[in-house]
Amino acid sequence: MKLSPTDELGTVHGDLKAYDYLIDKQSFSTSHDTKAMFTLKSEGQSNHLMKMWIKGSENQQIFSVMAPESDGISRGTAPAEMMGHKIPTLVLRRNEEAWNSPFTVILNPYIEGENQIISNVDFLESDSRTGIQMIKVEHSDGITEDLIIATTSENDILEKDELYFQGLLAIQRESENQLEFIFASGLRRYSHSGWEISSRTENVTLSIERSEAGFTLQNDKPVSIRVPKDLNPAYVEIYEEGKLIGKRVGVVSERSNQVEFKFEKPFDKVIMVLGK
Repeated sequence: MKLSPTDELGTVHGDLKAYDYLIDKQSFSTSHDTKAMFTLKSEGQSNHLMKMWIKGSENQQIFSVMAPESDGISRGTAPAEMMGHKIPTLVLRRNEEAWNSPFTVILNPYIEGENQIISNVDFLESDSRTGIQMIKVEHSDGITEDLIIATTSENDILEKDELYFQGLLAIQRESENQLEFIFASGLRRYSHSGWEISSRTENVTLSIERSEAGFTLQNDKPVSIRVPKDLNPAYVEIYEEGKLIGKRVGVVSERSNQVEFKFEKPFDKVIMVLGK
């Protein structure tokens, strides 16, 4: 993109006084998704890189500026090349309500020549009335994919194809079309890929992660989890303070081809053992 010098971002335009400390201001406007790259060259070391995927939006400006030297970093927290220098900075600005049209970015830091983790980011359709965001992140291994859903309220609902989500945040990772983990926060209900998670009383935060035996679970509120029957969940082991306190089997639902496990309180660790 071609950058043009600008005098925007300053008190002369009614902005915050802090913007007056920015110099070498350049900008461009685009409604398209944009990818930025930050490069930090280090003597005797590989370059430090940061890729940044920016979701496009109408009325959005992207500024490249230089910010003042930072007093908040030190040689113990940042590369020596940043000490005593102005800092290249990217600023996003949108002339509408960010509450209903939030900024969405994905950041991918890595070392040049090493695995950069992310190969592509797609900002999928979102609801401009609620600010719900849905993002697909493809990994560089070619087999792993993340689905990220972010909302502005625990009461927001996203319903798309076979996906249903009511809550604040959900991240689902699949590798070779198999579930690797789910993390969800402020969750009331989640349904996708044959899994269904719901809380009837309070919004729950939980994690489900693939392990050697099957899956390891944690939850901070009572929750019901329905697992695809074809995974053959045999039983769950429940732990408290690191000790096994019990085992239980799930309830099989022939109608939905799922096995349901109910957890009546928070558990630090639950292991779902899959049958052979």
